[in-house]
This record gives sequence, C-alpha cells and structure tokens, in this order.
Amino acid sequence: MNNEIQNITSAVNVIKTAILQSQTHAAKAVNQEMLALYFGIGRFISANTRNRNWGKGVLARISERLRSELPGLRGFGESSLKNMRLFYEAWNFIESNSPIGIGELTDKTTIAVEDSSNLCNNETDTIRQLQLTNLPDFPLTEFLSISFTHHVRILDFGRTFVLYPLLLQLQARSR
Repeated sequence: MNNEIQNITSAVNVIKTAILQSQTHAAKAVNQEMLALYFGIGRFISANTRNRNWGKGVLARISERLRSELPGLRGFGESSLKNMRLFYEAWNFIESNSPIGIGELTDKTTIAVEDSSNLCNNETDTIRQLQLTNLPDFPLTEFLSISFTHHVRILDFGRTFVLYPLLLQLQARSR
C-alpha cells in the first residue's frame, strides 16, 4: 500500500511538472505572437496616422467598429491602439530588410470607418507582424518575454532609447 502511494505521488509529480511546463511554454508563445501582432498593428497605425493624415478621432472609431464586429474583444481600445503605435515607433529599428518572419497577416478587405472610406487601400495595406533582425547585442529573449503592458509601462517610464534596453534587461532578470 505504501509503495502504491509513492508510485501515485511520483506519477502526479511527473504529470504536474509536464502540465506546468507546457502552460509556461504556451504563455510565452502567446506573448510572442501578441507582441508581433501589436507591433504590426502599430506599424499600420503609424503609417496611416503619420503619413496619410488620419484625422482626430479615427482610432476611436476604428476601436468602436472592432468591438462591434468582434463582440467580447478586449485590448483594442483607442488608448491601446495608440500604445501599439508608440510600441512600434520606439522599436522599429529592430526590423531589417532580411528578417526572420514571425508571421504575416493580410486582409484584402477595405476598412471604411464611418465616412472615411479612403483610410486604407485594399490592395496594398497589410498588417505585417514583427520581422526580427539578427542584432548581435539585442536582448531578444528578454524583449519577447515581457508582456505588451510592461513594454508600455517601460516606455512611459523611460522614453529614451538608451534607457529602455537597460530597463528591459533589468525587468526580465527580476522575474
């Protein structure tokens, strides 16, 4: 009987360890994918707000439409969309012309926001996710292990690009 209890305890520990490791791996993969998506959306918003002169209130209207067309969607409010732009604009230097692609999303539909039907060109507008470069000194593992919310907080705290990588490394080490 005592041997059976030890066998069950051992089996539970092995299975529990496998479950926890898989959950951690899945959470890291989801975080990486979401960072790539937010980076891509940030690039798309930056290009459209900076170069195409989207007017004031467009991001709020886009957010409203996203919520109405994808009920239950969270994390895509106007301030989050602005944070995605900020995230992209702070880190766009890490992309290269010969990237390692994480993913690519292409939507061939035209986004018409109320009366702003010329916001997007349906043939050329693509949300291309983060394309990573091979910068030898860039803390890529740390960058991808930090959540988007923490990236935004770090950007809010230290807006200088010299300070941000240091903060990124310190925060990753403190976990």
